[in-house]
Amino acid sequence: MIEAILRIDRAAFGDEWMMDHETFREALHATRRTRIFVSHVDGELSGFVIAGITDSYGFIQRLAVHPDFQRRGDASALVQNSLAWIHSRGCRSTVVNTEVSNSAALSIYERNGFVPLDYNLSVMERQLS
Repeated sequence: MIEAILRIDRAAFGDEWMMDHETFREALHATRRTRIFVSHVDGELSGFVIAGITDSYGFIQRLAVHPDFQRRGDASALVQNSLAWIHSRGCRSTVVNTEVSNSAALSIYERNGFVPLDYNLSVMERQLS
């Protein structure tokens, strides 16, 4: 199933942002508890979400739906399933982050009750040679 998840991730995010085996493992170990939810269309894996919990905080680590199956409600169902699992474990809030230009993802999260946070954070990078 890992290979199918990575294929979906690559199709959804492209070569620049896709997960490989190492980053997939990192996502699974980023929180104390992790669960993967998947969606299927006609028996074929169509999407996944990696949800995690640390202490009383929930996290949506990664959400992807294969482009062939987008706009069918899979992403919202995956988010709702992960939120139900997170809530059932006693968490009172859940955090997710996404690109500010990813209007499709922002719309899904907003429809599922997420609101923007004002942390005044900047993302910075330093190239290492």
